[in-house]
Amino acid sequence: KPRIDNKDAGNDYGPNAAETDISEEEMALKKQRILNALQEDNIHEIQQATVGQHDNAR
Repeated sequence: KPRIDNKDAGNDYGPNAAETDISEEEMALKKQRILNALQEDNIHEIQQATVGQHDNAR
């Protein structure tokens, strides 16, 4: 199957990327909030997925 090669990244990537409309500080804050939310969700998900594992015999 031939690979599709989309070389036109437009304004999203590379040297022609559009400037962001928020400051570096605001971007860092938003990124940290997202990472914190993902981490909290992940803890609950792992806890739910591992309930009863101690009963599994190997």
